[in-house]
Amino acid sequence: MPRQVIYKSISVSEETYRKIVEISQNQRRKISQQLSLMVDEEHRKMVTGVEPQPLKPQVYAAHANSGLSSVVIDD
Repeated sequence: MPRQVIYKSISVSEETYRKIVEISQNQRRKISQQLSLMVDEEHRKMVTGVEPQPLKPQVYAAHANSGLSSVVIDD
């Protein structure tokens, strides 16, 4: 049986919201993806004491003739 994914809501100030929107747009990620990545990196740093690598923006590519696009994630 597949594992059920549960989402939770959090409240942030409007100033913090504007900042995360700006960061996520700059990194070409959804807000939820950006927050998850930032929290994961900070948690890893807290647990291991090792500074995380700089976050890389996602790269998007589109096929010019078909009108369909695909997402390429730069790992």
